[in-house]
Amino acid sequence: MGLEDMREKLYRYISVFGIADKRTIEVSQELDLLIYENVIADK
Repeated sequence: MGLEDMREKLYRYISVFGIADKRTIEVSQELDLLIYENVIADK
């Protein structure tokens, strides 16, 4: 499963349950960083 898929599931989970607690936000920021690093590494 790709990072984009994980991110989609995370945001869908947040939108469905209305959950945006500290941990969820941290996870989404970690994913953003991973995705960003992978994009930079691919160039």
